[in-house]
Amino acid sequence: MNMTIFKDNPRVIFLLLTVVIVACVITVYHTVAHRGEASGDEVIVRSREPFADFDWLTVDGEELSLHAMRGKVIFVNVWATWCAPCRTEIPDLNGLQRRYGGDLQIIGVANDRFGDVKRFLAEHDVAYPIVMMTDVVRSAVGDVAALPTTFVVDRRGYLVKRNVGALDRDTALHVLERLSKSVPGRERQ
Repeated sequence: MNMTIFKDNPRVIFLLLTVVIVACVITVYHTVAHRGEASGDEVIVRSREPFADFDWLTVDGEELSLHAMRGKVIFVNVWATWCAPCRTEIPDLNGLQRRYGGDLQIIGVANDRFGDVKRFLAEHDVAYPIVMMTDVVRSAVGDVAALPTTFVVDRRGYLVKRNVGALDRDTALHVLERLSKSVPGRERQ
């Protein structure tokens, strides 16, 4: 290899050093930005931020508020009727809501058209309240890049976990065991 290109051209040296520095900065940023991620797309939120206090209206006209749910673990599940993984996780979420409803409240946030959601709910069993993604709801959950995404709020109202992708039953039970006061071990239904 001819090394004279480096000796005779300081621009090439400057360009190479710039590329190396940018690559290092990107690597450090990526490492810091993704600290706390576990396997898959599960993210444990380490900042212990309070989840935005909310007053939301369900598609059936009922009011939901974070304040009224204090003392329960809350799963805020952002989904859509056209999303296959979202539809797949609904039976597990139904089972969890029915079995652990004293300690758990699941709230579905439909990122979809109202008419599509109402038709879906008329045709499918959903055991937990559904709200529509509105500007008010978006201010609490932020921009969601992938569906489904589930935010886990602890009994005191703090955001403790974000799960991107379908939330499987075992992961949900593990979270409940850690956060709830009376959910027994992971026995099968």
